[in-house]
Amino acid sequence: RRLPSVLNYSSTGWNAPNQGYRVWNRWFPTDRDYLEPNAIPAVSRRQMRRTIAAIERIGGSPFINKWQRNTPRVQALHAIFPEALFLHLRRDPFLTAQSILLARRKLLTDEAEWFSAKPRSYVPERGKSHLRQAAEQVALLEKDLEEDRKLIGEDRFFTLSYEELCQNPDLTLETFATWYASRSGLELRRRKPLDVAFKGNNAMQISNAEVAEIGRIFDELRFEVRRV
Repeated sequence: RRLPSVLNYSSTGWNAPNQGYRVWNRWFPTDRDYLEPNAIPAVSRRQMRRTIAAIERIGGSPFINKWQRNTPRVQALHAIFPEALFLHLRRDPFLTAQSILLARRKLLTDEAEWFSAKPRSYVPERGKSHLRQAAEQVALLEKDLEEDRKLIGEDRFFTLSYEELCQNPDLTLETFATWYASRSGLELRRRKPLDVAFKGNNAMQISNAEVAEIGRIFDELRFEVRRV
């Protein structure tokens, strides 16, 4: 029974968990997000597999990584790691769009700049507002993922809800562990129960008019707002 090795959120300290994006940038281009499945040269693919295998040997556990720019690269990752399983974390799309919108307003000065992962089907146009860019980003990334799931196979994806993860992390992790064991044949060692709940930020901080405009863009893109 093994615990997964994790490269996750960036935090303080040389040995703190982080997203490991500098490692991915050894092989993935930094000027675009979406990659064709066979875009990575064979030598780089071998290096990637050896690197991940070494991390698993050192940690004595499966490797798990979260990075936003992995989202448009699911097909490429699957081509390199055909045995990989994918975690698809969903959040209320209005709250996700709001989070991106607020980050853009706080961190970017030029509306032409991009924030976080870019959908492969996104069409850049001058004059797009931060609000439209954020709404299209959420809707089109989700649509891209739906296409990837159908192409790769639904059985390789575990879907979880951000809201449910915050409310009951123990149950969510237990459900994932059961699914992982059924797909990989490996049981994950159970840690002590967390016995906590996290307060997700579910408050709307943008105007009602902006919320309505995001909904209109979702409708325009035929994006069905779903709750997990």
